[in-house]
Amino acid sequence: MTTATINTETIKLIDGDYIPSSEFENEIAEHEGSFYETDQFMTFNQNGLEVVVTYEICVDGYTIYDAGDYFTPPCSSVEVGSVDITIERIEIEGFEVELTAELVKAFEVAIDKLV
Repeated sequence: MTTATINTETIKLIDGDYIPSSEFENEIAEHEGSFYETDQFMTFNQNGLEVVVTYEICVDGYTIYDAGDYFTPPCSSVEVGSVDITIERIEIEGFEVELTAELVKAFEVAIDKLV
């Protein structure tokens, strides 16, 4: 059995298929308030080890619309209310690891910083 130490503070993102936070407002507007995506993943490099984290994300928000008046044109804006990330699977070098509470929390925080 081999033991690997993962430091989520120094882990480096190298690839992924996920919705970045810069797209949250567009997705909220398109889905009329919230959206939920499964099978999002990020691939990291930690001291030469490949770490793949698969997760679900649920984002809630709302759109503010002002119809304007004779002097003011109509406008709208989108606000992000909450972002919930649920870790589904973590693989290190292709091997799935046990999802302990500490490991899940550490990667939820790391992913939240990156999205």
